[in-house]
Amino acid sequence: MKSIVVILLTYLLLVAPCFAIGSENTNSDVYEIDYRGPETHNSRPPPETLHGKRPFIHHKTSAAGSAGAHVGGQMVFWCLKDCPIPESLNPGLVCANIKKSLEKKGYDGLLSIKAYYDKETFSDELFAKKYRDAGIDLIPVPAGGKTARDYKMMWDIVLCGVDNVKGIDFLVILKPVEPEFLLTLSYLEPRGYNVILASPDKEVASEFVLRSVSSVWLSTSLLEQGDLDELSNIRITNFDDFNSPQELEALGTVRLKIELQSRRMKCGGTLQARAARLFLLKSTPLDKLPKKFKC
Repeated sequence: MKSIVVILLTYLLLVAPCFAIGSENTNSDVYEIDYRGPETHNSRPPPETLHGKRPFIHHKTSAAGSAGAHVGGQMVFWCLKDCPIPESLNPGLVCANIKKSLEKKGYDGLLSIKAYYDKETFSDELFAKKYRDAGIDLIPVPAGGKTARDYKMMWDIVLCGVDNVKGIDFLVILKPVEPEFLLTLSYLEPRGYNVILASPDKEVASEFVLRSVSSVWLSTSLLEQGDLDELSNIRITNFDDFNSPQELEALGTVRLKIELQSRRMKCGGTLQARAARLFLLKSTPLDKLPKKFKC
């Protein structure tokens, strides 16, 4: 089932835009995102998503030509279960922190935030109202846990990539456990989109993750302080740096899992088992490993 979903998403990203966009954009084109419900649109209503909204592109011409690398606007896709708001803050302050972080990196334009949650996340409707008042579009995921949230978010990201032309920046805030999710994100950059991943785990910045997105940030710093703690330098570049499986154990179970997944090796088991399996690559090339270690 997962393979079918990934194939469909890949088709939407790589093939569908070729039919929707007739020509490349010139440097003088600037695009802004605006979310409007179909009932307010004067022309033919667009196809609806689950929440009756789709991004419309407003074409503008810049007198000075291209206004910079990040003028198209930012789309934020945020999993509230993986990365909840810190207890000392409120949705409005967190939105301000996200905007501040993006501005520090030169990202400009309209900001749109979609936050994904399940029933357990919001037992208090008044608290949910604070998110809406802060301009956050709440996206409920009825059932299915993290897998359902991830695939709903992945689907919405792909639809946004199909609907919009180049110049949109994606900020994805979650724990990227599923390699299929990362594979989908990796298709966005060649299409002209900039993709930032923010995660609460420093271990997430494996070589596979860093190849899939433009940059990786620490979500706790992003949400709490509006600061950028980039994780681009946290990765395995040389197994000669490790003298034993015990040294690899210091990377943690999440990081080891992603390192193994990126090489299509079996990623289950204890911390010790994962470290021992990955340490085999110090002495044995990946293509020479016995089949029992591969997926």
